[in-house]
Amino acid sequence: MQIRLTRISNKESIGELLAERTKAVKVYASLLLILLNLAALSPPSWAQMKVRLNWSATAGTQSGFWIAQKASR
Repeated sequence: MQIRLTRISNKESIGELLAERTKAVKVYASLLLILLNLAALSPPSWAQMKVRLNWSATAGTQSGFWIAQKASR
């Protein structure tokens, strides 16, 4: 029984392939961090929500999901 190994890509070595993937992961991770920082620093994220959730209905029986909203005047 012979096992033939074929080259999957035209890269010189597995090291180059891993280096290329590592670079891509770093780029995506840095973009994600920038987006998360922008979202965290936006003014609405620091404001208090005007909607409160009734967690007892969610955690208890899962039958209802009540929302209490502040009345606007």
